Amino acid sequence: MSQHPPLTVKVWGDFACFTRPEMKVERVSYPVITPSAARGVLESIFWKPEIWWRIQEIQVLRPVKHFSILRNEVNRVCLKTPASQGSIHKTQYSMVFCAI
Repeated sequence: MSQHPPLTVKVWGDFACFTRPEMKVERVSYPVITPSAARGVLESIFWKPEIWWRIQEIQVLRPVKHFSILRNEVNRVCLKTPASQGSIHKTQYSMVFCAI
């Protein structure tokens, strides 16, 4: 098996939410993209069934800015306290990865 050099991809977006599993009701985001989310981004761009991607490094290229959204997540009855979501605004990351 030949060793391939690492590749770098820059990803960005207006909004992001990398949900923390310990927060059951409110969706609170990790401050940086998680390795599993980064792998998902790469697989959505460079998907092949015979290739697995390993994330080697994640760099934050733009300072992280948090914001909150309050919303009601029920269908019929309005809650007195709406659910809140802590998300990230104007994100930009550089991901170094290699094929395994």
